Amino acid sequence: MNKNYLIILIVISISLITTLSAQSQELPGTKVIKTFYPNGEIKTEGQYWYDKLDGYYREYYPNGKLWKDWKFSYGKEHGLSTWYFEDGKVSIEWNFVDGVKQGISKWYYESGELWAEQNYSDGVLQGITYTYYKSGELQGEWRYVDGILQGISRTYFKTGEVEVERTFVDGKQNGKIFIYHENKMVAVEANFVNGKIEGTVKLYDMAGSLRVKDEYVNDELLNRERYDFQGKFESKEEMLKNY
Repeated sequence: MNKNYLIILIVISISLITTLSAQSQELPGTKVIKTFYPNGEIKTEGQYWYDKLDGYYREYYPNGKLWKDWKFSYGKEHGLSTWYFEDGKVSIEWNFVDGVKQGISKWYYESGELWAEQNYSDGVLQGITYTYYKSGELQGEWRYVDGILQGISRTYFKTGEVEVERTFVDGKQNGKIFIYHENKMVAVEANFVNGKIEGTVKLYDMAGSLRVKDEYVNDELLNRERYDFQGKFESKEEMLKNY
């Protein structure tokens, strides 16, 4: 075989392989669709396989900054989706599997610090949602069962001491709620039934002395007793409607 003919054949083969490879990367039916704001800035853009989103889908602020970055697989959210504040900092991170939220999602303050972590199972909140102060200390714990608040939830001072402790049953407050001063002394003690205050509510000062005692029926204040700093009775007020 002529040497020059062999070289030409090799070049043609390489060119053909390159062409086929490029064609395979742009399959029939794939397209990118964009929409725009009246000012000409891009509003949305997404990759489609015929009429279904398949690949990225992005939404933008009117100034052109990225707002939401989704991942799709044949019409369903799949993978990490990220939302942004207008300055470019991350706002929310979601994880999807076949169109359903799965695993940990994270929410952030506008200044960039982690604010909350939530756990999803098959699109429903499960387990403990954690919230944080900007400085990183734990701010709260909220327990979810099948998307509904259940059991004891707590919020904390930056020192780590409990600030509020309450109990939920099927998403409503039930049972005792305790609010604490930063010195760990009880500030407020109350009772809830189906999300409404019921019975005696006691307010204490930081020294632990009872200062106010209220009586509630079905979330309505009936009377209030006041005490001095030594815990001695001072006065009684009947049928108050509001604090």
